Amino acid sequence: MRVINNVIFLLISTLFLWCSKKETQTDTATYGKISIACDESFKPIIEAELDVFRAEYTNAEITPKYLSEGESYKQFLQDSVRLIVTSRLLNTQEENYFKQKQIIPKINKIASDGIALLISQKNKDTLLTLKMVEKICKGEITTWNQINTKRKKEPISVVFDNNNSGSLRFLREKFDIPTIPPHLSAAGSSEKVLAYIAQNPNAIGIVGVNWLSDTDDPIVRKYLKDIHFIAISPSENPKTEADYLLPFQNDVFLDTYPLSRNIYIISRESRTGLGTGFNAFVMGERGQRIILKAGIVPSTLPMRIIQIKKGMP
Repeated sequence: MRVINNVIFLLISTLFLWCSKKETQTDTATYGKISIACDESFKPIIEAELDVFRAEYTNAEITPKYLSEGESYKQFLQDSVRLIVTSRLLNTQEENYFKQKQIIPKINKIASDGIALLISQKNKDTLLTLKMVEKICKGEITTWNQINTKRKKEPISVVFDNNNSGSLRFLREKFDIPTIPPHLSAAGSSEKVLAYIAQNPNAIGIVGVNWLSDTDDPIVRKYLKDIHFIAISPSENPKTEADYLLPFQNDVFLDTYPLSRNIYIISRESRTGLGTGFNAFVMGERGQRIILKAGIVPSTLPMRIIQIKKGMP
């Protein structure tokens, strides 16, 4: 009798666990509801991807949280979101955390873009060397007459999106800046940076280039009427204007633009859920074409196949 009771208990326990597991797995690759976190620097490109994904899969509801890079990782580690879009890979502490949890995060490079330096259309100093950019970020160059002796001693202010942003972290790591200098300030978002630069001729703005790369977007065209891109030369002694590079597809693809970076999707899903489905969509041909059209560099370049018929002139 005891054996029968044990068998019944095991069967009931197994059934309960199976039902509980079934209840928690309410989404599939194309169905359900989840939240994801995205570095606000990449909002335009992820919005474009989500628009098409939602139109294709009407039963899929993905809610993006556009946050700083630091806050995105915080929510990812707390399991508040299953997927993040970021320009930073996991650090050692984060890798160890997932090992302890016996979770293997899936990492896909989805694109490359550049960090754009912007100035007002009223400011004509559109050429800087990388060394000048470093000195500006460190506070060693503080006035415009240090760049152009014909200008007055006007202070340079540098504006970025927020204190925990991926763009700021990238520049601090590249130029070895331990603390944020006082002339660097956070506007609150990339869109606020654009608005500020348009109105302040002595300021330099820092944003991800995908905010301004899709020239088919009427909002982008509006901002481009008020804003210049700064072209940057990796050489300290550029000979001609051709030595200065802009954060556009060609130079980011060739890795010649000195402030280029990768964009990753990192997922903690251990099964094929909605996060995995969105990840696959972005990595697929359609998702990569969206990235290409948006003016940044897809990780896998879509190919155009042309069939040449015999006898054609």
